[in-house]
Amino acid sequence: LQSGGDVRIDSRPESGAPGSGTIVTLLLPRATEQAAAPRPAPRPGLRILVADDDAAVRRMTGEILAERGHHPVLAADAAQALAILEKDLADTGGSFDVLLSDYVMPGTNGVALILMAQALQPRMHALLVTGHAELDPDDPLRPQDILRKPFTIAALEERLALIRAAPATPAPAA
Repeated sequence: LQSGGDVRIDSRPESGAPGSGTIVTLLLPRATEQAAAPRPAPRPGLRILVADDDAAVRRMTGEILAERGHHPVLAADAAQALAILEKDLADTGGSFDVLLSDYVMPGTNGVALILMAQALQPRMHALLVTGHAELDPDDPLRPQDILRKPFTIAALEERLALIRAAPATPAPAA
């Protein structure tokens, strides 16, 4: 009734015949404005392999990504990340969109992991997360491939949006 409509309730004694019982009719006014355009369907999230040896950081990063509609897969180190990528390559032909790797990890650093990972899945983007002021000048990563710690969730989302908008361009081979 607030919007200028009306409700009619017609109650008939039950006789068992069709149409007996209660009939509720809801009358609404005709819209005077054009209907809003439908919202575009949300884009599917990115499939992101997160490689970080710090369990708390790895878990939190995965949760943040999942809350934003992405599909994170978590790896505790470079060896586990490479095993995940190899299995994914065998199962799907390579379905990861992004490798998000910490720089300092036991065994293999993030730059070496990115180079090995992109050899397996060349279409995959990579983002190196580091708190180190200076990387080795021989590291072949471009500035847009590096996210400096500490970073905000907004900064991570911005990088992922840029990655989503760009075609895959792997880092140059060492």
